[in-house]
Amino acid sequence: MGRKELPLRKASQEEEIDRLLEEEFLCSPSFAADYGRLCGLKSDEFNVRSCVAQPSLGGQGFGDLLVEGRCNKIDVVLLIENKITAGPAIRQAQRYRAFADHLMEAEDGLVVLTVLNAPSGYHGERDQYDAFVTLEDVRALIRSDSPSREAFRRSIISRALNKKQAGGVNIADPRMHELKMGILAWMTKNASEFSIPELRAEYYDGDSWLNPISHPDFPSSVWFRYRKWTSAKANEGRIDLIFSPVSEDDEKKIRAHLLPEMALATFSKGKGILVSLPVPMMNQDTGFVEQTCSDAVTQMRRLLSWYQALKK
Repeated sequence: MGRKELPLRKASQEEEIDRLLEEEFLCSPSFAADYGRLCGLKSDEFNVRSCVAQPSLGGQGFGDLLVEGRCNKIDVVLLIENKITAGPAIRQAQRYRAFADHLMEAEDGLVVLTVLNAPSGYHGERDQYDAFVTLEDVRALIRSDSPSREAFRRSIISRALNKKQAGGVNIADPRMHELKMGILAWMTKNASEFSIPELRAEYYDGDSWLNPISHPDFPSSVWFRYRKWTSAKANEGRIDLIFSPVSEDDEKKIRAHLLPEMALATFSKGKGILVSLPVPMMNQDTGFVEQTCSDAVTQMRRLLSWYQALKK
């Protein structure tokens, strides 16, 4: 009986491709030479000396691969970014370029190319890299004397391509990043009694939640979620007080003490419940609105007082 293939988590799948290509560069001269030509190196040879997965970009985050080699008697470095479904991170191509320039300034005659590996249908910021190599082409470059080994190794990239086709590509939204930054900064300064999530490097168009927000009085099964908007039709956001898991007795008590303005709903397909209060909507079009953020914190404090009274 065949074993059902389980999908890899995104991070695991991307790391698997990093390690696959690291081995190809170090162990397959033909792969390195063919890949080099796709990047614009005009030679039948690209002699790889080292390949580092997930290298530091000089304090500006991390890359996916750093390949050092020699081509036409010139030292060459390839800084490679692999993309499957994620869009470009904030200033990602610029950070690669800045580190490439730093390496070339530190060593006379060194050539450093920034390279993006991604599905052929990917657009993102591909024109901001020195070279764009499709994952379909990378897959074709993988060869082995063992047909089964070749098929297995190519299948790693095939799974990534299938995932992209199934899920599409998320493009980072700078306006959403700016909006989240404003909210988090304001809440950190003006609502210090709550534990606020840290700012991430990138957000997408639909990242409408701020989650989780905690408080010292909450057990691990209770937290806030701030929904900046709820749907295209509803011109409002929501502050949710989530209970997950929740005991039968606690749920009965919550239901019995609901205030008229509070809404009750199930959470995560029945894994818990949530009590919510409305707040004004805030999105990329409105931008950060201090009064709206203040209203959200006011509703959080109302729900906190209600919870504290409930637990007495």
